[in-house]
Amino acid sequence: MIGIGMTVAGAIGLILASWRPTPWLAVIAKPVASAGFLVTWMLRRDDSPYALAIGWALLLCALGDVLLIPKGAKRSFIAGLVAFLFGHLGLVWAFVLVGVSPARAGGVATVLLIPLIVIARWLLPRVRSSLRAPVFAYMVVITTMVATAAGAEKLPTVVAPAVVAFYVSDVFVALERFVSPSPWNRTLGLPLYYGATQLLAWSTGV
Repeated sequence: MIGIGMTVAGAIGLILASWRPTPWLAVIAKPVASAGFLVTWMLRRDDSPYALAIGWALLLCALGDVLLIPKGAKRSFIAGLVAFLFGHLGLVWAFVLVGVSPARAGGVATVLLIPLIVIARWLLPRVRSSLRAPVFAYMVVITTMVATAAGAEKLPTVVAPAVVAFYVSDVFVALERFVSPSPWNRTLGLPLYYGATQLLAWSTGV
């Protein structure tokens, strides 16, 4: 439970820092929150290829969290985006390792094209031109991650809510970064993100 406690404490610190700007608190709280899901993974994991793939994916997400701490730093933001992109690809690989039905995954991907197109048409005009390609690539990868999870045949039950929460949390990240910055974006998005990563870490020992 120590990992969960770290993540909860860190997430609360981040939310407080969003409502009452205290940059030093965010710098401390974010690594603590992200280290929490890595601790959960280390304590829960078995020796399966699935658990190893989830571990690498979560490590990349934690790296992305740290890289996204500086505000207004374009290079750091792109590096963080790339880290998360490969983190999601790691999740895709983890789901493939347990077996995926191409027909079911393809069907879900087809359905998810609708929100992908809607969100892209809404979001990309608000993104600076130099970032549109990596942002769109990220959107495609996270959509693929959800579709692959939906097509997987023997995933632990906690994975389904985890990938949905991850997907929705990224909408709040997009709102914060490109549309309308607000403390509410983090207040709503952070519990979804950290809940998702904790559930994924937890799934490696089910």
